[in-house]
Parts: sequence; C-alpha cells; structure tokens
Amino acid sequence: MPVPNWAADQLVAEGQAGAGVARFPEHGDDLAQVKRRMEQNGVLVRYGDMPVLLLLVGMAVEITVLIAIGSAIGVLPTILLVIAATVVGAMLLRREGTRALLAFRSKIQSGQPPRAEMLDGVLIAVAGILVVLPGFVSDLVAIALLIPATRRMIAKRVLRRVEARQQQRPGQIFIVDAKP
Repeated sequence: MPVPNWAADQLVAEGQAGAGVARFPEHGDDLAQVKRRMEQNGVLVRYGDMPVLLLLVGMAVEITVLIAIGSAIGVLPTILLVIAATVVGAMLLRREGTRALLAFRSKIQSGQPPRAEMLDGVLIAVAGILVVLPGFVSDLVAIALLIPATRRMIAKRVLRRVEARQQQRPGQIFIVDAKP
C-alpha cells in the first residue's frame, strides 16, 4: 500500500527514505502521469500483461508436454502419472507446510526474526498453487520446491538478490500495491 503523500515527503525530508518511496496518485493524475512519476523516482514499473503472457506460455508448455508424453506412453498412463504426481506433491506439501509453520512459530517464540522461515512459507505456497495445476511441468516444479534441499538453494539465491538490491538503493522504501 502506498504511503500518503505527506508521510512520504516527511520520510524523505528526515532522510529515512529515498526519493523512490511510493506515493498515492495526486487528485486528477492519470495513469501515464503516475507511471512517469514512479519511473522518475526509480520505482520499477511492471506492465500488467506480463502475468497473462507467462500464464499462456506455461499453458502451452504444459499442453505440449502432455501431448508428447500421451503419444509416447498412451492416454491412460499419462492421466495416471499426472494424478500420481499430484498426490505425491500434495503429501509433500502437507509435510513441508507443517514443518515450515513449526519453524516459523519457534523463531517467533525465541524472539528472532523469521526471515528465512517466511521465505520458506512463500515458496511452499507457490508449490501449493503449482501442485493443483494439472500437468507434468508444474508438478515437477512444485515437487522441486517442496524438497528441502532445492528449496534452500532457491531461498539462498532469492535472499542474495534481495540483499544486493537493498545495498544498491539504501534508505529507499518500496511499497508494492496492485492499484495506482
């Protein structure tokens, strides 16, 4: 959620935030003015069509893989493999979700920040979404996210990228909101 303009201006004036802090659009601003101001302040603008494009490409890949495997081994074995991958993914999801929740609770109770545990929870949630989608590719990615060793590798890479970004732009507060 963006910071109200008066609060954002005060944060910048006090040196607690850089000029890239997100602000509410001014009354009467159109979308182009808001995007231009965000780009000038160094806020990364992502276009709304990207998720749709990724969804379409993902669906095309899933269909292509399903057709290729179905033509190689037959329709019934393909359906059984998809169901088996989903069942395995659901079992892993339940086990890893419980582990992540317990780790999160123990960090909170010990008074430590649960940074890694939160990222673990996000990756497990992504795996949960992927495991319910029919197809081999999404199930394989979900199962990879549910295996602790691969999830740790992905989490380390994500944390390194976040820390590198924070070092590039110290003092800036970026608040992401879906609507301008």
